[in-house]
This record gives sequence, structure tokens and C-alpha cells, in this order.
Amino acid sequence: MSKELLEIQTITTIVNNVADNIFISSGSPEIRCLGTLKKLDKNYKAKQVLILKYSHKNKKREENLKEMHDILNKVGPIEELLIDEESTMPMMNEIIQKIEKQICNSESPRITIDVSTLIKWHILILLNMLDKKGLFHKCRFLYTEPKEYIIDLFQPLSFGIKQIFPIPLFSGNYDFAKDCLLVIFLGYEGSRAMALLENIDPTECLLLIPKPAYHSKWEEGRKR
Repeated sequence: MSKELLEIQTITTIVNNVADNIFISSGSPEIRCLGTLKKLDKNYKAKQVLILKYSHKNKKREENLKEMHDILNKVGPIEELLIDEESTMPMMNEIIQKIEKQICNSESPRITIDVSTLIKWHILILLNMLDKKGLFHKCRFLYTEPKEYIIDLFQPLSFGIKQIFPIPLFSGNYDFAKDCLLVIFLGYEGSRAMALLENIDPTECLLLIPKPAYHSKWEEGRKR
């Protein structure tokens, strides 16, 4: 499977004329959750379709989910899974179990996962679990790039700091007796980076700035 970052105009099955074992996507208030679906080849098929739905209610998400169902009904049998944002691990385990069930009799598993609107730390958990099961390199991951970010000084992407917590499966072994190096990948939400810096109070901080940005006009937002 290709390791290059490729832009796809039409999404076909991983193996020509052979249905993927499973297709996974996530519903969201963002129109991006429909991006991959609208590029599916008219003959694209999967033996199982999983639509992941987050627990907090949102009218726009429900509208997008309806359209997702309309499109994916033509792809294969759909199962909708509700992810409790306060208790993520049980559903992540269930997703892995469903993937394993679909590929149990397949010599060459064909797994397609659209991560466009999955919560970032949920993606990390999913990748970790796939890797531990030896399935990571058997997956095709799809991502729909946002057309624009709201990076106006008075319109942040998010508001306030809810909590700071270690990601399950990624907590590591922290020794409070030793110096701490904090590595921050900077994006467009400076308040979150500042909150993390103040909360951890590291001995040293390394700032990583992704460059170039997807679009040149986003560069200024990162500098802020």
C-alpha cells in the first residue's frame, strides 16, 4: 500500500472489483464528513459499513448523518455506533472487534477508514489498537482537508479550556523527579498551547511549527 500522501479524485475499492471488508466513517457537524463519501466511485462496495456517531446532540450532525446514510446505503450494510465522549475505550474496543470479525476469513484484509472528523485523540487510540493487532499496515486511511479555518483574532476555533488529560494508551512513565521537556505542535489555537504550558510548567519547551501550511494564507494564523 502506498506510503505517499495522495490526493484522490475518485475513491475505488482497495482491490479493483473486490468489495472492501469494511468502511468506517464518522458523522460530524462539519460538512467534511461528507467529503470522502461524495468521492466514492458509483460501484464502490464494502461488506460492512460502520458510521461512528458522537454522543452529544447536534442538529447539523444529524442532518449530515442522514445524508451519510443515503449515500452509504448503496455501499453495504450499515451499523451506526454511538461513541460516548466521556467513556471512549469500550467503543474503540468494539470497533476493533468488528474489524477483526469482518477480516477473519480474508487473506488480504481490505480496510478503509475515513478519519476526517474523528476527534484527534480518538484517532491516536484507534491507530494504537490497530497497530497492536497487526492491522495498521492493512488499512487505507482517508482524510478530507478543510477548505478554511476560522483564524480571526476574535473568532478562535474553540472556546475555553475544559480539561487537560493523558490520552489512554499514551500516558507513558512520568518521573516527577526529573526535568521535563514539553513538545508542542503549534496550530491555530494558541490558548490551548498556553494552557498546557502553564499547567505542566516544563523545564524546557520545544515548539514545532508545521511548514508549509496547507494554504499560504494560513501561515499568519500560526504565527499568532
